[in-house]
Amino acid sequence: MSNKVDQEQLNDINELLEEGEVLNELPATPTIVNLEPNGEVGTTTVDSAEAKKQAAAEKKAAADAKKAEAKAKKEAEAEAKKAAKQAELDKKAAEKAAKEAEKIAKVAKKTEPKPERLIKNGIKYPNPGTSAFAIWKIINDLSATKGELATVKEVSEATLGQTYTTTKGDSVVISQGNVTPEYWAYKKFYGFVTPRSTSVAKETPAAESAAE
Repeated sequence: MSNKVDQEQLNDINELLEEGEVLNELPATPTIVNLEPNGEVGTTTVDSAEAKKQAAAEKKAAADAKKAEAKAKKEAEAEAKKAAKQAELDKKAAEKAAKEAEKIAKVAKKTEPKPERLIKNGIKYPNPGTSAFAIWKIINDLSATKGELATVKEVSEATLGQTYTTTKGDSVVISQGNVTPEYWAYKKFYGFVTPRSTSVAKETPAAESAAE
């Protein structure tokens, strides 16, 4: 086998070596223009790829931001609904507690011992919030102003159209039919035999203070 290389082979090798040196001198980024089928003059394949990559990243970022905004909105709505539901539950609990407290108060009021009413000469002193109590107070006031026991006529005129407040807080007009019976009950309670037989200032101080 011959170790000699003919001239034609040497020429081919030299050409390949020269081409390799040229390729080594080329820049890393291609500068060949119009490589994109529809690209503008001066664009390259690398430029177009980078632009597409950046556009895709921006599109993804926008989509992620939109998803995050929608998620935040949904979470805020859920929290608002939860808070509204809790507020409604708290309101119902407060109303229930108020009703229970009112119920307990009513039971306590019913079971608490009633104060003993003063009885004199077989007549009970009237309870506050009653028509009798209102009439007796008017008798006291008229008699104190007059300096002696007021007459039944004076009491009837003074009570005409007057109202009193019941224990339930209702405003009720004094019935004229109750004036005369209460007047004589008042007289009997304090021991009056005749309208002018005894001084009111002497006989009724306790009644005046209780009726106020």
